[in-house]
Amino acid sequence: MKAIHSLLLALGLLAPLHVVADSLGGYPDNCGTASDEAYGSGFEAGVSSCYSDPGSCGISLSSCLPAPSFGETEPNDNLVSADPLQLNANFWGQSYGPQDQDWYYTQTTSPNQNIIVNFSTPGSADPSGWKVTIRDAAGNIFAEFDTGVTGSGGTAGDTIVYRATLGLVGSYYVVVQPYDSAKVYSAYQLAVSLQDSGLGTPNYVVGFHDVETEPNDFPNISDPLATSVTMYGVVNLSFNDTVPPSDGEDPDATYTWGQGEEDWFVYYSQGNELISVTFCEREGCGLGDWQMEVYNMATATQIVNGVPRTSVVPLLSFNTKNTDSDGDAVDPETFLLGLDQPGYYFVRVSHKRLFTAPCENYNFVSDNMPGGHGDTCGPCDPSNGNSCYVPVDSASCSTGLSCRNETVDECVPGIETGCVLDGASGSYYKTTALCGCSVFGGVVETPEGAYTSPYNFTWFATQLPPHTYDTEAYQDFINRANPYN
Repeated sequence: MKAIHSLLLALGLLAPLHVVADSLGGYPDNCGTASDEAYGSGFEAGVSSCYSDPGSCGISLSSCLPAPSFGETEPNDNLVSADPLQLNANFWGQSYGPQDQDWYYTQTTSPNQNIIVNFSTPGSADPSGWKVTIRDAAGNIFAEFDTGVTGSGGTAGDTIVYRATLGLVGSYYVVVQPYDSAKVYSAYQLAVSLQDSGLGTPNYVVGFHDVETEPNDFPNISDPLATSVTMYGVVNLSFNDTVPPSDGEDPDATYTWGQGEEDWFVYYSQGNELISVTFCEREGCGLGDWQMEVYNMATATQIVNGVPRTSVVPLLSFNTKNTDSDGDAVDPETFLLGLDQPGYYFVRVSHKRLFTAPCENYNFVSDNMPGGHGDTCGPCDPSNGNSCYVPVDSASCSTGLSCRNETVDECVPGIETGCVLDGASGSYYKTTALCGCSVFGGVVETPEGAYTSPYNFTWFATQLPPHTYDTEAYQDFINRANPYN
């Protein structure tokens, strides 16, 4: 009865509308048809829109998928054995142990496609405790999701949804692994879909990071640095030089091996650049401490030509570390440098240097020899500042050595080096020449138990004047009216 009443009421309401339409010159006969067509067209557009972007309509892929009828095939623990993903279909998987990783792959068909990952744990409303990563064809991680945190795709029922845009056309991998021990041996469901994003921004093949290529132990075989791209390296052990016992130790103690090798990098600056260098910023370094030095082309060329590094002054030198005295991790340190002139700049990385480095080689000080050093001499007592006067034949002083005569009580001329008898006074003296440290030892400071340490550093370069004083803004500031001038 109520339905009939409502129908009559509806018909009654339509009558005045018809009268109004007649008064306006007649109601179009095809209005209903056009309305139906418009509705149908809009409905189809809405369906198409929801299909391409279900999230905008409040619809999740998982709510439309049937229960999985297939899943991972073990072993699928790496790139090679990864399972191919059937798009828009649920896969079931399971953790079979603490080290088990489940790898899946899909292939994009156009640039900048969105990948939508749906993850759920059947029988449990709590999907947390899992790590889902998206990797490129080389295995580099560029998206990582914690299933305990809602991603940009939100949630749909008991399913958590994640999104990422894949810039290049090719193979991509989805890796699932529990990080919570309580979730080991648990089951999960995974579904993946791809959609065109409409984004036309071009993408390029670039490295997630760079790595040194050995050998790079001299400036002329340096590895190039790219601004803002993290460089990875390792200070290899080098046991080519020995270092005598340091001051205070038993002089008969065994000589120690000098540790460490040099890693060289090169960067071309356009000039007027601000440089910031941060060690261990991208990810944790191995246990160890490092020294970094920066040279320009002129000083690096000196090193290539054989000038001892201890005789060449770098533009910048600093020690850095990623652990404190207790071995606990510390925040990365950032160092700033301004490069005024365009040109090549060279970066040297090695183990942290001690401030009290022992002397490795002693040579006579000479004004006529390259580097200011002559023949081998010594060793000297380090407590005297790594230099001493050593007896020499007087003829040697003519080669530019720094010589002097020292009075002695007695010596045997012709037998003892440098011994001279002054016939006029009957006294003895010895001719001596200055012997100094030409190369300091390679002993470096490393944390206890650490010998070879991997490192990474990020070199940021910004094309700006290195000083505010050099900017037009500062000149404008100087020219402003100031009542106190």
